[in-house]
Amino acid sequence: MIISYNNNTRGEVIPLGNLLFSINTVMPLFLIMIIGWFLRRLGMITAEVVQKVNQIVFYLALPASMFLDLATADIREVFDAKFVLFAVGVTVVGFIVAWVLGELVLKDKSQVGAFVQGAFRSNYVFIGVALVKNVLQVDDVAVAQLVIAFVIPFYNVLSVLALTTRGVTKEKVTVSRLLKNIATNPLIISILIALPFSLLRVQFPFLVTKTLDYCGTIATPLALMMIGANFNFGNIKSRLGGTLLACAYKLVLQGLIFIPIAVKLGFGTQELLVLLVMLCSPTAANSYIMAKNMGGDSELASSIIVGTTLFSVVTLTAWIFVFRTVGIL
Repeated sequence: MIISYNNNTRGEVIPLGNLLFSINTVMPLFLIMIIGWFLRRLGMITAEVVQKVNQIVFYLALPASMFLDLATADIREVFDAKFVLFAVGVTVVGFIVAWVLGELVLKDKSQVGAFVQGAFRSNYVFIGVALVKNVLQVDDVAVAQLVIAFVIPFYNVLSVLALTTRGVTKEKVTVSRLLKNIATNPLIISILIALPFSLLRVQFPFLVTKTLDYCGTIATPLALMMIGANFNFGNIKSRLGGTLLACAYKLVLQGLIFIPIAVKLGFGTQELLVLLVMLCSPTAANSYIMAKNMGGDSELASSIIVGTTLFSVVTLTAWIFVFRTVGIL
């Protein structure tokens, strides 16, 4: 049950309601991770299972989810060039700033790729869109689809770039290797295939959409459960600095940098809220899957996901409260 943040009579923000709303939105993700951790401790999930399930999520479940979300969205009808350019721009700039921070702070450069991905990549599809709809108390926010169509592809391309050039593997980085990793990434492929269907407004048979929906629905819970199963508290100490810095950058600093600029540019309530959850929602669970499958530091990736998910209960509540206080909501 989602608790509304509005007062029924005056529309005033209720701090307790905001807190409960954030808890209801974010904590189930954290609890799924805990379940995965317990199942691993009980021996029901082994290292081999984690590896195989990660592959299923990476090559099937996540691509199916991405394809369905984008292919069924009417991009032409809701296209807003100003918003798209700004959203893509802040994503690229945020990525660059995260990379600079990683290079300056992290002593182990093999951790930089996972740090950068965790610091700039949001769990927008599974948390962001739901958060926008619940805060605005509407079932459809057209501008939210633009992020899926134009920003999510950049998430994946930039993540491949970071993990390929700054990962655990010692293979020499070449332009051909980088392009190959981008071109063969299943998430990027699914988005590129979906775009023509969206632009042509193709209507899929129920059989197809339901099958894709079933495949996509398992992506987040399985990814989160494998994060928990693979999580090792003994490795947190060596990655604590990178984890805390990524949490601060992901949940707070990006918003402080880019939201005031968006306000100055005159974006409305929906656009500002979409930008907020794009910038300041927890790190995407599939960042762990990509790090695991592309030679990144999966331990750091999982630590960042756990940290941002837990801390976002407080930070998202604070952001919603601030938005309401200054009159954005």
